[in-house]
Amino acid sequence: MTHILNLVVKAALETNNIPSPIKKLRIFISTVRNSPKQMDKLKEYFRIENIPFKIPLPDIITQWNYTYHMIERAIEIKPLLNHLVANLPILTNNWPTSEEWLILNNLLDLLAPFALTTKVISASSYSIIGEVKWYFLGIKNHLERSRDSNYSLQSQIDEMKIVFNNYFDQINQLLHIPAFFDPRYKNSAYGRMSRENILQPI
Repeated sequence: MTHILNLVVKAALETNNIPSPIKKLRIFISTVRNSPKQMDKLKEYFRIENIPFKIPLPDIITQWNYTYHMIERAIEIKPLLNHLVANLPILTNNWPTSEEWLILNNLLDLLAPFALTTKVISASSYSIIGEVKWYFLGIKNHLERSRDSNYSLQSQIDEMKIVFNNYFDQINQLLHIPAFFDPRYKNSAYGRMSRENILQPI
């Protein structure tokens, strides 16, 4: 399941307008983290604002959830990071534009259910196959929900849906019966299916 989620997320991260703002933010964060002087300045800004210090999180290119958490933390402390922008040309040049910050915000919202699902599965001592249909149904509903016509990541969603639906269509029937016999999900893991269609494979 986590492998499928990884493939779906990669379909979004590798599309045209996503790599550039992520790369710029990655360089910005890396520069700050690797500079004791910039880190001291950032800590001072936190102290002035009387906010508990939160360190910018690094990215690991091969693990998308690190990219997610890097963006999440950067957005959380963005006003404080912004104070550093004028200090070094490399920081100024790699500070995302307002349009790129909008993309990063939308990307964070888009990937949030994927990050939560991955976290829940990873924290479980053992995963039960009946849960998979429930999680996948949630992901499917998330990708298919209506969004504003000006939404900046619609092409990314379209790519994600192609990958997701390909796998979902293959495993959905296999998940049908195990989910039914899991008492936590048998009344809620079938979307808008009628009772007759739910019971027919059983």
